[in-house]
Amino acid sequence: MKSVKIFFLAFLFLFLTRVIFAQVSQTQIEFANRMFKVVKEICEKDNGKLWGQNLWGPILIINNDTRFIVANEKDNEGVLKESGKVFIGDFPPNKIFAYSSVFIFGKQWATIAYPMYTGDSLEMKRTFIHEMFHSLQEKIKIGNLAYSNDHIDKKIARICLQLECNALKKAITSSGKEQEDAICDALLFRTCRRKQFAGSDSMENRFELQEGLAFYTELKLGSDSENYMQKKLYKGVNTLMNEESYFRIFGYYTGASYAYLNDISGVCWKKLLNNKSDLSEICRTSFNINFPANIDSAYEVRKFSNNYEEISKNENSREEKIIKRNKELKDKFTAKPLLIINCNNDCSYIIHQVYTVDSLGYYYPNTQLSGPWGILNVPKEDEGCLISLDYSKAYVPYINVKKEGNKIYCDLWELFLEKNWIIKEIDGNYTIIEEN
Repeated sequence: MKSVKIFFLAFLFLFLTRVIFAQVSQTQIEFANRMFKVVKEICEKDNGKLWGQNLWGPILIINNDTRFIVANEKDNEGVLKESGKVFIGDFPPNKIFAYSSVFIFGKQWATIAYPMYTGDSLEMKRTFIHEMFHSLQEKIKIGNLAYSNDHIDKKIARICLQLECNALKKAITSSGKEQEDAICDALLFRTCRRKQFAGSDSMENRFELQEGLAFYTELKLGSDSENYMQKKLYKGVNTLMNEESYFRIFGYYTGASYAYLNDISGVCWKKLLNNKSDLSEICRTSFNINFPANIDSAYEVRKFSNNYEEISKNENSREEKIIKRNKELKDKFTAKPLLIINCNNDCSYIIHQVYTVDSLGYYYPNTQLSGPWGILNVPKEDEGCLISLDYSKAYVPYINVKKEGNKIYCDLWELFLEKNWIIKEIDGNYTIIEEN
């Protein structure tokens, strides 16, 4: 009788699980149908006026927990199955997804994580448009170039960026002579920053073309008024200034701000764009801004009109904290034993935040890393994974590690290995290798 009860309870659990999954899937399908309709209408209304091509294209909405997919069109490999007006399936278990663009099932898709992080209908529309622009970028040949902006978190670069942001806020919300003066200040602080770091201009430009134009596009097509777009830009620039690390985010807001100002200038600036464009230089020529003869002297004068004293004070305090944190991270990630993962350019990441740890690499707290070997989760916000500067290796401490089937875990992280992959000890550290 006891075994019958256990069987019944197991059957009931399985039945309820399937019912709940079906309900969640149906809710996701209904959400997808609504959003596809709304976003397609926005794209059809624009119909290529903004970028010369209609943004509407392949979209995957992927459930964060179940990996259930709802797509707006067929794939090229016959993986997704038709269900009413949409197509459904499952995202591969060994691949990471996020708000992004990905090539899978034989075509390029904009990807949206579900449930979405906000209930704001305008913001949801904008998120779809943002990711769809990324899918369009290869066609219009703007962006999609590699960039690295480690310099932007150096103290002098952060000071200049904040000065630039304060000037940009004035430029966004003013007009006439006041606006031109604010643009001149923003460009002045930008030039002074770039003088400090060789090659930083092209790296910053690439970031702004990639993400700044995506943010600009979502605001341009997903705003219900010019005032809404202006407020969102201002808020974004203001929020940026309070972030602990800039190098993964600044280009969204500076790039979108210069694109917005280029619109105001009345110049047909989009026709000037290519992969080497500088949105701020286009802005300078569009507004016919003349720089002072001595840029360094002008910087020393103009910085005080853009809150330099408070910015400098805050950055001195931040630098002390960063020195202490980096020492702790260096001690942690240079002490054996470590788990060392060879990334070999075939790994993908979920990034919530990232910090540069001097010459050691990049520290990714609360992250997820995937590759052909499996998936590594670092779920705690106060723990993280170190990625080498060339992105060839990932590191986590290998302490008090346990194993349950293909799951290897400790208090800091959990690793789900694919078949035929094992962990092997090498010189006091551990690494993931494929069995022969």
